Amino acid sequence: MALEKHYIAGRSALKVFAEGTLFNVSMALDAALQRYSPQGFIGDFCFPVISVGEQVGTIPAVAAADMRLENVDRAPGVEGNRVMFNVSSLQGIARSRSLSTPIPVELDFNTDPAWRLRESTALYLRDLWLLAKENRIASIVNSPANVSSTFLPASAWNAGGNAFGNLETIISCVASASGLRPDRVGFGSTAWASFAANSTTISRCGGWVTVGRVAEALRVSSIGIGEARHNVGVGTDRKFVPTFPADKVAVFHGGGPENTFSPRWGISANWKPTGLQDVGRLITELHPLSRRNQSTMVEVHAWESEIVTDPSLGAVLAGCNSAQSGGI
Repeated sequence: MALEKHYIAGRSALKVFAEGTLFNVSMALDAALQRYSPQGFIGDFCFPVISVGEQVGTIPAVAAADMRLENVDRAPGVEGNRVMFNVSSLQGIARSRSLSTPIPVELDFNTDPAWRLRESTALYLRDLWLLAKENRIASIVNSPANVSSTFLPASAWNAGGNAFGNLETIISCVASASGLRPDRVGFGSTAWASFAANSTTISRCGGWVTVGRVAEALRVSSIGIGEARHNVGVGTDRKFVPTFPADKVAVFHGGGPENTFSPRWGISANWKPTGLQDVGRLITELHPLSRRNQSTMVEVHAWESEIVTDPSLGAVLAGCNSAQSGGI
């Protein structure tokens, strides 16, 4: 592997020759993207990013069911009590996901400053890339096979239902079934609005509802709210709809530090070729000027896929504002 530094518009860049492939990594754009995170996106909150050593391979997953009470006493001169537990291997493929856009040379050199155009383009591509992940997370949440149970409310949250009690029930059910108490709750935008205005939530939060107060009252480590929206309109007809399921709540165990394979509902397996370990999670490239269209190409890409590692550690409440027969 060879490394070569060169300069574009006064900004440092890095050419990485890895496994026979040339990457035109822009270190300045990479630094800008690492400092930036769009609000209202909860894809990484639900499925933490974990670095993997191979693009295609197996991922170890320790079963939550193996959290048993073991005898730790040991007599002098005797081996420690041997503990056996299951480690399943999940097949994982970190898929290549990329977005790019050309910047015509006229705009690149006539915009003042040109660098801002490149940075804005990279940030826009990052938003679109992460929005696509939000949509993949929505598909996971919408599939009953990816969670232990899908719950329905007996009474609508916006019509006097017991919103806070519903989530307490779900947390208790997941903890009893899996042995690990959920530590994260992800709300759709409509679900959060109804939950925050519900009388049971207001009462349990002492009359003032905030994300922090809800986390404390539910005894979870963090709360996420999916506020991202995307345009489904055609042409000038703009119509923005929620990307994360608006009327659903995901309750799950997120696991320990995000660089470990401790028991958790799911992960985002992220892989990088040799030589790119020091750049950000999303690789930002500034490709050389193309003589065919007289444009410089900005590309944002990563090898990353979401994997449900243990469905028993997650549950979903659906249709928060619709009373359901047989609901909780």
